[in-house]
Amino acid sequence: DYDLCYECELDYGHDHALLKIKSPEQFKGAKKVKDQGVVYTLGEVKKEEPFRATFVWENNLDGLKILPGMKFEKVWIMRNTGKNPWPVNTKFIQNGGERIRAPAVLVGEIEPGQEATIKVKITAPKELKKYTTFFNLGYNGKRFFGQKVWIEFN
Repeated sequence: DYDLCYECELDYGHDHALLKIKSPEQFKGAKKVKDQGVVYTLGEVKKEEPFRATFVWENNLDGLKILPGMKFEKVWIMRNTGKNPWPVNTKFIQNGGERIRAPAVLVGEIEPGQEATIKVKITAPKELKKYTTFFNLGYNGKRFFGQKVWIEFN
């Protein structure tokens, strides 16, 4: 069982038996109607173009000896490959793998075709082992979009 993100579904096509529900949706010219205590929203449904982001570059830290408690900086460059600017509250957030001390970074509104340089200040955990942590762009809490990137270190 698996679910494809909107971008991957574009690559694989729509000839599968499952119904794909895309969100968010907006109601253009919506009216609220109350009938027997139930509120209905009536209006034309307009689907939003999803936000897109593509990985461009990273400072490769392969081979760097990371000691427990060490502070270092990881840099990624992401490009807005969509038709819409990213939301003003777009952040670069940990999204899977081992939790490490790497605070979310406010990226903000990036216009289509433009790139964002994202610098994450990381503090290595105290336990010496291999860590793999994933990051994504997101907004409104955890509405993630774009390519997922990661860092691995020992």
